[in-house]
Amino acid sequence: MLPRALFTAFIAAALSNPTRAAEPPALERLFQRPRISDVKISPGGEYLALRVYAEKRHALRFLTRDGFEMLGGIDVKLPDAQTEVGAFWWVNDERVIGTIVETPPGESAPRFYGELFATNFDSSRQEFLFGFRSANFKSSRGSARLKSNDRAWAQYVDRYPQDPKRVIIARKGMSKKQDKRPVARFLDVYTGFESGANLARADHAFADFFVDQTGAVRVIVSEDDQQDRHVKVRKTPAADWESLPSERFGDSFTPLSYAGDNNTFYALDRFNSDRVGLHRYHLASGERSEIYTPDRVDLSGVELTKNGREIYAMRVFDGYPKYLMLKTDAPESALFRDLLSVYPGKLIEITSRSDDGRYWVIYTHSDTDPGSFHLFDQREKSVVNLFQQRSGLERAALAPMQPIAYKSFDGRAIHGYFTPASGFERGKAPMLVLVHGGPIARDYWGYDPFVQALATSGIAVLQLNYRGSAGYGAEHQIAGRREWGRNIQKDIISGTRWAIGEGLAPADKVCIGGASFGAYSAVMSGIIEPALYCCIVASAGIYDLELLYKRGDIHAFYGGKNYIRRNIGEDADELRAFSPVHHVDRLAAPVLLAHGKKDQRAPYRHAADLRKALKKHNKPFELMIERREGHGFYTAENQVELARRTIEFVKRHAR
Repeated sequence: MLPRALFTAFIAAALSNPTRAAEPPALERLFQRPRISDVKISPGGEYLALRVYAEKRHALRFLTRDGFEMLGGIDVKLPDAQTEVGAFWWVNDERVIGTIVETPPGESAPRFYGELFATNFDSSRQEFLFGFRSANFKSSRGSARLKSNDRAWAQYVDRYPQDPKRVIIARKGMSKKQDKRPVARFLDVYTGFESGANLARADHAFADFFVDQTGAVRVIVSEDDQQDRHVKVRKTPAADWESLPSERFGDSFTPLSYAGDNNTFYALDRFNSDRVGLHRYHLASGERSEIYTPDRVDLSGVELTKNGREIYAMRVFDGYPKYLMLKTDAPESALFRDLLSVYPGKLIEITSRSDDGRYWVIYTHSDTDPGSFHLFDQREKSVVNLFQQRSGLERAALAPMQPIAYKSFDGRAIHGYFTPASGFERGKAPMLVLVHGGPIARDYWGYDPFVQALATSGIAVLQLNYRGSAGYGAEHQIAGRREWGRNIQKDIISGTRWAIGEGLAPADKVCIGGASFGAYSAVMSGIIEPALYCCIVASAGIYDLELLYKRGDIHAFYGGKNYIRRNIGEDADELRAFSPVHHVDRLAAPVLLAHGKKDQRAPYRHAADLRKALKKHNKPFELMIERREGHGFYTAENQVELARRTIEFVKRHAR
């Protein structure tokens, strides 16, 4: 635990907002680990729980709401393992539970192994609550207890409103194939003992449990090894489980909350539509009604009333983010509108609120704001700025992201973002086409330290949500299947040419880069159009599609091989044609190749084979190999070094 004086200085620094001249920020400031990554208020509104970064690991600290007096904390340090605090939740006015994450020996990034801890806000009654090491863990009372969960994995599901000493967890037995079916159980947050019979059991290995307002598990959503979704419901808390017919829900069915009648729930779903929208389901009658579906993009999320029963606002990411008010008579609706006027042009998230609805912890962020926490007092109508995530960054020194759209080679509409280079006239600076990973992911408007590192160093950034990206409807996403080395790359190449044609960058000063699938695309696009790009930056990439079936954790996951078959196919000739490692002879641009030796998603073999091919064909390349890193660089030091080398590499080759 931090000494009181040191922690007081820590809080004071987080609260400070120094005024400095707007100048390009140091890379270390852009990539610095957020000193406070989460803040949540206790149910009674008296205490704040902070996830802080100190001594190179995350821990929990507890403060009074008034005066920020430090009360206690927990570090979950073990003598024989590099453990730290992950996510956390208030259970009652004194008790918090959270996840324990561990960095394996010789690696940099922590992982979650299903272990839970618990503590009181004053540091008393600290317990290793659940996990494979809990049977031999000595409690804060000095006694070792034999627990039944030593070979199981736990996921927090929800509080149990009828008993403040228990929560609901999803308990899953450990196995190499990850094919065990989870069950919902009660867990005592003071003793770590599970109680009672199973509340529910899923039919498949990947599953989520959803509870109603009384804490009864009423909906189970699971996926089989073919990635087909299955839904089971109970019409009343005491009723038998029934399978919801597949024609009653879509492939994105995700329950959100139960309404006050406890028979109606809201869900995000793609039902008889190309896009995800908000729907209302009535369990007893089986009726479903559509509330709202955006025109061009999937619905991103919702905001719930303080009792968790009603939805008062919806969030849409169509270019810039926007909010749509749904339940205008809810007190939260008026409050949220006020917050949008207080923090214009920012994303607003509610991290927590007191049970009586008086105190709200608000997180705001934007493309030029890494994020800040605020405390709102609804009774007094006042806002207190709590903590900045990254200190010493001035908004004026950062580069704004601008939404863009263009038509691809076949007329498909592609959306994305352009971040101009600081200090350059339009179209004069070199540009990096930064391709996102996935490919079933997307780029969003918001703070990105790598984008800011490039833009504030004089390199414009183009980001494209090509076909195969998530968030733009099912057809757009499915259009990317088995098109990794073909139409996806054509979208990226079309976007590059569009940007040049629009005067966003000189034709002879364009590079391309990315991580994971983005690295694959950077190399593949450079092979398809060798004269278009001056240089290539590839980090944690996949370069041999046949190798996906033999190495890495994707094929080892439950349903992983079926995922690979669906997205890249099994045709040997096509896999070889779409694998950059076999076509290096066509490259003209130099390559900066970065990879972590502990990468399990795209094993180091991919980088080693590409390196061998580059050497064989006498292609210029540079290496950045980190022996402790996994899939993508985790440490701030390595992120800074990759950014520094990327900036130098692009400026040298795109002069």
